[in-house]
Amino acid sequence: MEPYGCCNSTCKESFTASTAGPLVLFNVKRCCVGRAQIAIKRAFVCIYVHIYIYIYICTYICIPEILLQERLDENLKCRSFSWQVLRKASEFFGAKTYIGETGLTTPPFFSNARRGTKITWGVLDDSPAIVNWNGLDPTEQVEITPTLETTNNWVIFTHLLGAENAATPTPPIRKGAQSILHTKGKAGRERGWWRTGTDKLASYGLETEVWISQNSTISDSNIIALEALLQTKSEKDLPDM
Repeated sequence: MEPYGCCNSTCKESFTASTAGPLVLFNVKRCCVGRAQIAIKRAFVCIYVHIYIYIYICTYICIPEILLQERLDENLKCRSFSWQVLRKASEFFGAKTYIGETGLTTPPFFSNARRGTKITWGVLDDSPAIVNWNGLDPTEQVEITPTLETTNNWVIFTHLLGAENAATPTPPIRKGAQSILHTKGKAGRERGWWRTGTDKLASYGLETEVWISQNSTISDSNIIALEALLQTKSEKDLPDM
């Protein structure tokens, strides 16, 4: 016979030495209690590690992102563009990188996301990028400007940057940009949607300009399709399918 529920060799030897007597039972119990104490200690260590990881994520990742997104929501000219607009633009330009906003509002269909020089997820690479210009603060706009001026694989969404009736539109960067669209419609999600989960769209009275790199090209049919999405009067964004 073997002591029930115990596989320790010492425990087995003590038990087989005699099949009766308080000494054998004491050795069996002492062995099992020792193993239980080790298991409990390991469980507490595991719990401690998980709590530490949770606190670290909340302190250094989640809370800063939430505070930043709240500041962006307070900026009346900052918008989270609708996912149907961003998805269509990413298809037209083969864009895999999204620049702007926070990890709370960046669409999940982008492989890489960054804000200025900070990586939100993925890696920094040379893949085509979509930029939400107003989802960046002035410092972050300055940080990415040299890259935009020296590359030819990006598209920028922004509100009207120059005077409303200006003869010439004001580009987001000084050189290397060409305007392809200037329109108005429900192009963005309602502010705070990342808290509520709503997919309602709103215009907030803002016009939208779309700029692409100087040597990039886009067909007239694709421009028309993108313009139609930016001018939408639909109440809701299309789901991420």
